[in-house]
Amino acid sequence: MHAAVMAALPNTDALVMAAAVANYTPASVASQKITHDDGPLDLQLVPTPDILADAAAWRRRAGTHAPLLVGFAAETRQLLERARAKRVRKGVDVIVANDVAQPGVGFEVDTNEVTIIDGSGEERLPLQSKSAIAAALADRLERWLQPSPAGTRA
Repeated sequence: MHAAVMAALPNTDALVMAAAVANYTPASVASQKITHDDGPLDLQLVPTPDILADAAAWRRRAGTHAPLLVGFAAETRQLLERARAKRVRKGVDVIVANDVAQPGVGFEVDTNEVTIIDGSGEERLPLQSKSAIAAALADRLERWLQPSPAGTRA
């Protein structure tokens, strides 16, 4: 997926990364089946490439503001602080943050509550259906992609 995303960037208006493919992967792959007789296992995990951060790095090297980069931050503590830091650290335009430790938010439910963080501030979308959140984000995406009078994004 990393290679496909990176190859598509030059012809992309926006990259919306709603979730990491995987944050970690096994450090090694067994050459044959692991059986019960092999005893207890120690599994070492290593970080996977960060597609969104790598897209931001590509954009910096290319000297362009395109594509618009949108990431998500599913957090369980210090939601806004961690999401703000993630936006800056990764070098992306927008982070959509949600506190998945809250009831009715995030995984295994049909509702969500998010805070959209971009260069102009923060906007909280209250608890509502995920389809309503998606529609609100699509509306904002359309606005973010509109050029401003100075020739940059609105």
